[in-house]
Formats: sequence, structure tokens, C-alpha cells
Amino acid sequence: MAQVTRTLLRVLLGALLLCAGALKAADTQQFTLSIHNFHLTNWSVSVLLAVYLPWLEVITGAALLLRRLYAGALASTLLLSTLFFAAVASAWSRAIDISCGCFGASQNQTHYPSHLAGNLALLAAAAALSILEWRAWREKSPSSTNECGDNPPR
Repeated sequence: MAQVTRTLLRVLLGALLLCAGALKAADTQQFTLSIHNFHLTNWSVSVLLAVYLPWLEVITGAALLLRRLYAGALASTLLLSTLFFAAVASAWSRAIDISCGCFGASQNQTHYPSHLAGNLALLAAAAALSILEWRAWREKSPSSTNECGDNPPR
């Protein structure tokens, strides 16, 4: 059951990041404006983030799907979801009227509670996948057995 859950979380997170990154990369100019509307960075930093962040998401999503550089992809997913959550929470606390640039251009005002819930779900899924993967690794780890394959003495 844990293997099915890990695979499902990995595929869902990978596809989500791949899709979100590709949509942002397709319209860098609009994504720059979306980032800048958060009032967290100056214009130059907003441009740099708009150019590089979508490709980080694409590479992270592909790495999750293909299980390449997997530990780094999990760490990147945790970091990105934490940053997304913090940026939206910051905008809400400052009553900034933003449009969501998460999946490309959007003309609608962000509905903060649902947006934060989505980001929290992304963070929770990434954390759960990380924990499940760590547990699976620990079960397979050769350090838990001695040279003969027996359990270590206690």
C-alpha cells in the first residue's frame, strides 16, 4: 500500500510541477508581472524569478516523474511549496490584490483561503512523500543488517 501511495504522490506532484512550470514559461512577461505584484522583490529580481522559476518547476517535476536526482527533486518541491505558501500568506496579510500566476495568466483576484489550502496541500503531499521515501530507504538500508545478513545484536 505504501508503494502505491508513494507512486501516486510522486506522479501527481511531478505532473503538477511540470504543468505549472510549462504554463509559466510560455508567458514569462505575464509571470514577471504576477511575481512583481506580490511586492516582495524589485523589478530585476522579479524578472530573474520569472525566467528561472518555471524551469526549476519543470526540471523538478520531470525529476520526480523519472526518479532522476530524486532526493534533490523532493527537497526542491518542499522548498518551492514552502515559498509559495509564504508568498501568498504575505500578500494576504498585507491586503495586496494579486492575480494568481500559478498556472499561467489569470484575470481573477486570488481567493486567499483556497489558494493557501492548495499550497498547504502541495506542501503536505511533498512532506508525506519525503517521509514515505525515507522510511522505504531505511527498510532497504544495508546498515540495519550485519555482514551475514542477520539483524545486528542488541
